[in-house]
Amino acid sequence: MQPRKNEPALTWPMLLGRWVEFARSAVSLPETGEAGRYRRSVAPLITLHAVTHALAELDLLPPEDRPPAIDRAEILIEQSETGLREIWGDPPPEITAFIDDARAAIVTRAHCVTAEPGRPAVLEWTVRANRAVFPHPGEILDALAPVAPTARLHVPTPGVPFFRGAVAACLEAGTSAGDQAIEHIAALVSAFLGPDAEGPAAADQPRQVYRQFDFARGGPVRDVIAPMSATGTPGQPLLVPGLLDGRVQPVPLPPRMNEDLGILPVVGADGADGVDADGA
Repeated sequence: MQPRKNEPALTWPMLLGRWVEFARSAVSLPETGEAGRYRRSVAPLITLHAVTHALAELDLLPPEDRPPAIDRAEILIEQSETGLREIWGDPPPEITAFIDDARAAIVTRAHCVTAEPGRPAVLEWTVRANRAVFPHPGEILDALAPVAPTARLHVPTPGVPFFRGAVAACLEAGTSAGDQAIEHIAALVSAFLGPDAEGPAAADQPRQVYRQFDFARGGPVRDVIAPMSATGTPGQPLLVPGLLDGRVQPVPLPPRMNEDLGILPVVGADGADGVDADGA
């Protein structure tokens, strides 16, 4: 039986029963080693799962109560993620899946609360590592195409170094994309980018990263973030089309030899708004 519109697909008592069973099973785990880390992860994992479920029911709240609910959810996700990273350092995939699902849900629901009707959702991922190199996105694009018939997705050029603060990927979901479709797309993109990127976050408009060169100084000198709609921004675009209106685009293969670059600063189009890899 399919749930009626605005009827929760999974009730809170059912979820509570699952969480109690989950917590009871963790009590028998040792307190040290990897098993101990799983044991200490139970509380933040339950919080993340609860937040993800609650966000799916955001439409049941009065409109005036939705923004405060989003703010509270953001705080809970941040606290839970911080706790899990303190426990694990670099959490395993089964742990990060909870974080990614919660973050994808909150970005989608926050956009649906604040976006203008008929305006496509724009989601953006940024590089969190000092330096990141991303693989070829062929498999992820093939998986996205059937569920994103109106989406436009720009992905990082494979094998090219990106630096902290740069845009790693940009998604225009399309006006026909529903909440669940956007969450699914965002989760797949997050999984592809991996731990070197963070997001997604809602953006006002799609942005590009341009690598600027000074050949008198021997090569690249900075990466500049600017709106894709801007004209005349000098530099080599680092994000390439992966999907255009739901159709997979040809993405170049990684170069045979990686570019030997030092850390480049990442700045805004005005030269003052960016973040370099040292956090300045």
